[in-house]
Amino acid sequence: MVKPFPAYKGNEPYIFVSYAHEDDNRVYQEIQWLHQQGCNLWYDEGISPGSEWHTELAESIKNAGLFLYFVTPRSVKSDHCQREVHYATDHKIPLLVVHLEPTELPSGLGLSISSIQAIMCYQLSNEEYHAKLIKGTSEHIQRGVARGYESGSSIYRKTTNNKTTIWIAAVILAGLVVGGSAWMFWINPEPEPLTENDVTLPVNTIRPNWIAVLPFRTVSANEDESGLLAEGITGDLISALSGLAKFSVPSHGDVRVYVDSSMSSRQISTELGVRYLIEGRVQLSGEQTRIGVFLVDGVIGKTLWEETRSYQGLDQLDIQDEFTRFVNGALDVELLRFEGERVRDLPIQDMQVWDHWVRATTIWDDLSPETMAAAIREHRRALELEPDYVLSLGQLSTVINISTLMAESPDRDVARMEACQMANRAIALGQKSPFALFSSVAVLAALCGEAGKAVQIGRQMVLSHQDSGYNQTILGWALAYAGELEEGLQVLSEAEQDFPDNIYVKRYSPWFKAAIYTEQQAWDKALETSRTALNLRPTDVFAMMHLANEMGVLNRPDEARDVWNQLLLIFPKFSIENYEWWLKQGLITDERVEPFVRGLKLAGLESS
Repeated sequence: MVKPFPAYKGNEPYIFVSYAHEDDNRVYQEIQWLHQQGCNLWYDEGISPGSEWHTELAESIKNAGLFLYFVTPRSVKSDHCQREVHYATDHKIPLLVVHLEPTELPSGLGLSISSIQAIMCYQLSNEEYHAKLIKGTSEHIQRGVARGYESGSSIYRKTTNNKTTIWIAAVILAGLVVGGSAWMFWINPEPEPLTENDVTLPVNTIRPNWIAVLPFRTVSANEDESGLLAEGITGDLISALSGLAKFSVPSHGDVRVYVDSSMSSRQISTELGVRYLIEGRVQLSGEQTRIGVFLVDGVIGKTLWEETRSYQGLDQLDIQDEFTRFVNGALDVELLRFEGERVRDLPIQDMQVWDHWVRATTIWDDLSPETMAAAIREHRRALELEPDYVLSLGQLSTVINISTLMAESPDRDVARMEACQMANRAIALGQKSPFALFSSVAVLAALCGEAGKAVQIGRQMVLSHQDSGYNQTILGWALAYAGELEEGLQVLSEAEQDFPDNIYVKRYSPWFKAAIYTEQQAWDKALETSRTALNLRPTDVFAMMHLANEMGVLNRPDEARDVWNQLLLIFPKFSIENYEWWLKQGLITDERVEPFVRGLKLAGLESS
């Protein structure tokens, strides 16, 4: 087939296109459209006759500003495409994935691109698809501009001047939205140098699920020492927040240009295309170190949250580690709270995948049949927009898991099968997302009867993300289901010691421990940890289940009934019979299940 245009050859950034040759007809239409919008594109037409094509291909990928992969059932089976994708990810080339047809990703390929938000072309109208495609490329324009003012380069050809290049995506997008059939571009054959004032982007390009950690400032006489600490904290926070994989985080190189910048928060936020900024200051005086941190909403220029921590006589690396853990744990909660407020009243038609996930996550923080139903509805809306959205896959599996426990699912066996399928899918896609794995591994152990696999994944999570309290906690849970009770207790205790401020460790570790003590029949310890969990969250239904059972075993039936009745006020359909069924999915044998319901039966609660 005749190639649509010559592949780009030059020194400016370009898009590398990866596709299967069986898809020539379709892919050529897509890249021809991008070419008409002014994009520099390299595809295999650009390989010189007689050249060492492996070398030329590798260099073309490595030097690309963006790797564009068209996914079809043919391309995922192509060894060439898979090698190209792996090479691009190994060299940290930004990826944009476009699914032209419904396609099941092989596990190896899925692992490489699991953290990339894909465009599902076959689910969209032509206008919607082109809008998403141009937006995906424009996000990489923003990052390219932030990294180097001096080059003025972009993945768009130099037929436009540098100033209007920044606006080209917005003009196209606006034209698509209003259905305009003609666009006008201002042409200047003599490119003007890019200045800082030229990089103003429209507010609607700001992405709410992005947060930038700006270089911490120093306010000390000893600038060298405080500067090293500030640089270390900035880098560690970027790594820690990236590891959570809820919010996307620009790299250290992208934000380094804002050291001592006089630009306002709004200007920086708009330039980077992120909603939230983390700013901070480091002050040293003798043996005392004081560090302040601020979370800023860049759209409105308002400080949403701030904290100051003081340290006396500690090594700088210890300060750096402790402060990073504190901020990471605090922001994990605060960011979702602010995002929850933002999306609470958004009209459904205006919501994106991330918005649905945030609404679902914040809705069911206090468990009830109503909040679970609402969370399930929001996650399903997210998955309608993006079927492989790993955060919703993982968390929806958890909500369905709990709905089977609380007897809220019309058919518990069907619900169990769906939850297990989603959990396994999330695990296959979410190797870089501790939060998605946290949800999915819990379901794998408790509902799917795969405790051994859950332990294996939990150990990998701890090795890969040692700065997240999620991972130790969920590993302790998986070990408990696998019957490794003492190791489970040890892992949970270490999580409590290493991450004392992490809300998920404080919330889940006590009743995970209570479950282990129950199986060990260490009833006094089980009672103590269940009460700890309830003191933290008085509506914790899991702690209520354990506490009622422990009261019954310890011959305190009236107290057991009081706790049981509190549980039934929240979940009226909950029953011992359904609880036994749920426990047996993970614990497998009646012998292991029996201690968890012994006290409930001794107190006569099954007749309540």
